[in-house]
Amino acid sequence: MRAAIVALTASSALFLAPPALAAQDVPCSFYGVDPGAPIKAGKVILDEDRADQLARAGAGAVRVEFQLDGDDAWDDDKLDEYEAVIDAVLDAGLEPLGVLSHRAVRGGQDRWNDDRDGDGNNRYVEEFADTAEALMTWFAGDVVRWEIWSQPNCAVNPDAAADPANAGCTYVLPRVLAQIFAQIRARNEALFNAGELSLITGGLLVSDDALMPSPALDYLREFYDQRVWDELEATYGERYPWAYVGHQVFVSQFGEIDPAAITGYLDEVRDVAEQERDESPGVVTGTAWATTLVGAELQAANLTAAFDLLSARKDIAGVVWAGYQDTVSDDASYGLVDETGVAKLALDALRASAKGCEPGEGGRPGGGSGNGGNGSSGGASGSPAQPVGNGTGGRPIDGQRRESACSLAAGAPGGIADVGWLALLGAGALASRRSRRRS
Repeated sequence: MRAAIVALTASSALFLAPPALAAQDVPCSFYGVDPGAPIKAGKVILDEDRADQLARAGAGAVRVEFQLDGDDAWDDDKLDEYEAVIDAVLDAGLEPLGVLSHRAVRGGQDRWNDDRDGDGNNRYVEEFADTAEALMTWFAGDVVRWEIWSQPNCAVNPDAAADPANAGCTYVLPRVLAQIFAQIRARNEALFNAGELSLITGGLLVSDDALMPSPALDYLREFYDQRVWDELEATYGERYPWAYVGHQVFVSQFGEIDPAAITGYLDEVRDVAEQERDESPGVVTGTAWATTLVGAELQAANLTAAFDLLSARKDIAGVVWAGYQDTVSDDASYGLVDETGVAKLALDALRASAKGCEPGEGGRPGGGSGNGGNGSSGGASGSPAQPVGNGTGGRPIDGQRRESACSLAAGAPGGIADVGWLALLGAGALASRRSRRRS
């Protein structure tokens, strides 16, 4: 996003309150908010008070990024911090949307894009999959939906694919991201079988900024064009391990929303996905307009228009507003409230958009079933794969590769079959363990 601040004025006529009960038949978990870093310097920011504020704002879901935040390992203290975050979210009646991206594992872009042999696999991928397995198991039953990576196509260097170690932003090679997904699928067999795990492809950055060097659709096509999906389909009867395709939509950032641009992009995504036998719905894991760029009235009007547009689409399962409270350090102010906590017009706009939404069923906000497969990849889930390996897990989560970690490098014999120690556990054991932790 450009750092320049543009002063725009907007007529109050642009902000039109939607009719009451506009969200009838839409699950409350459809309406999400990203409050920013849940923990800073060991202090829990997303606590009970903040979770209650999000719920009163009309949110039904909260995007929670799991970050090391300068620590070296996911030790007991770090896990306790995130347990407090997730408990606060759940106690407020909200559904947590977990995010695992580059901040979850130590190492920079040169490490995660180290793929000189071109197979997509490396030590970072193995450590990322280890971390994902352990966190998904630890929070099983509470965090069902997990977004894997954030803005994987975001780059600064126009030659990102040729020099991925210096691409800038959060760019990760499509074949590396594919390996991450494949290994997460293989290591979490019990959670998938129990319907307690749904993956979201990292929200592809959609921008009308001419300086954006890695278009989302080009990245998506390359992501689909990976051999590892053939291996997954042969093993599990499902080609793709995700249940949702993620998008982060930041278009028309200096003015009024362009519905045609958003609709056109989502239609193109659907065409690409259908060509690849993927019928997974989409989730917009981030969208927002800054008041420093468009003013408070147009920010609210754009929120209303965007949420109305997305909730009317049958192929979109949720949207997340990318900011709750402004901070002094940010150039752009995407929040629903300012840095002092004073509400903006956008706060009422979100409440109005979500008014009349359908509460979740079965004790989970939003009624998410935790469908572990997309049911669109050429066949139903097959019978559980047989467990392979030494059956050891281990905590603390230190990001170090276990000797039993599977390798799904292209051409590696038997790599897909190694589903790890988690396949030894049944759904009942997972549920009872999590229940004991929360009691």
